[in-house]
Amino acid sequence: MNWEIEHPYGESGTYIGDENTALICKIYPDGERHRHLIAAAPDMYEALKDVLDELHKHHKMNVKKDYSLMIADSMARKAIAKAERGE
Repeated sequence: MNWEIEHPYGESGTYIGDENTALICKIYPDGERHRHLIAAAPDMYEALKDVLDELHKHHKMNVKKDYSLMIADSMARKAIAKAERGE
């Protein structure tokens, strides 16, 4: 993600652009404090998917022993679904 790319119509402000500097969205002043989180979201999404894949490759969960891990797994899957389908 790139920050402060030039707006196609010359509007000032902070914008998120893709790796080709295509405009994705504008960050308004009240969202400025979240810009690093927004920029990191694609990397966090990929990392979370990788963590879940590795977890399930190497660990068969047991409800009695791994209850907290199962809750975290459920929360991670919901976050991934939200990112993929807006759920």
